[in-house]
Amino acid sequence: MIKLKNLITERRSLPLVIIDVQPAYDKWCSNIVPNIIEWIHTNRPPKVIFYFNGEDVGIEDTKEDVMQYFIDHGLDENAAHNITYYEKSYAYIRNWMDADIPTHMIISTLRYMFMNRINDSSDLSEDDFKKIIPDDFEYYYDDLTTDSIYLPHDIENSQIAELNSLRKFYMGGGGKNECLKEIQIFANTLNVKYKLVEKLIY
Repeated sequence: MIKLKNLITERRSLPLVIIDVQPAYDKWCSNIVPNIIEWIHTNRPPKVIFYFNGEDVGIEDTKEDVMQYFIDHGLDENAAHNITYYEKSYAYIRNWMDADIPTHMIISTLRYMFMNRINDSSDLSEDDFKKIIPDDFEYYYDDLTTDSIYLPHDIENSQIAELNSLRKFYMGGGGKNECLKEIQIFANTLNVKYKLVEKLIY
């Protein structure tokens, strides 16, 4: 009984982050929408953040569209208006993800860029990469320098900084090996704790 009580208390005290659950992806994400709504109604998280893709990547969905999508599926209107909505500007690290660069290398590089206030990995020197990935430097160097990964120029006021401020949260959305994984990598880079909720993932 104590464990169950603690779990309920934790759910109510932790934020919820949802990635790319929106009208444009309805045929992939519609099955988890009721679960997300139930989670919000039941657990009443102190903060809910929805990241969505919009016109920057050729999708017509707006903040209002995403909000109405959830209201139409049964989300309480007050809850819908209290959600923080972020349109993702672009895929910061997808070049390396799509090139199958190992996740630990992406994380090590991002941490180095954060610490040294470098926004574009193409600005890293060969010596920088030797420091970042000394064991695999020669094998991966060509792949690491063919395409760049990025950090927002104003990191302190970015969507990434918002993740850092949460410190611990539940996460869902999709796609599991795409945009959701991208947010996971940033959370791991910042040493922010999170728990994936399987029933909220597509």
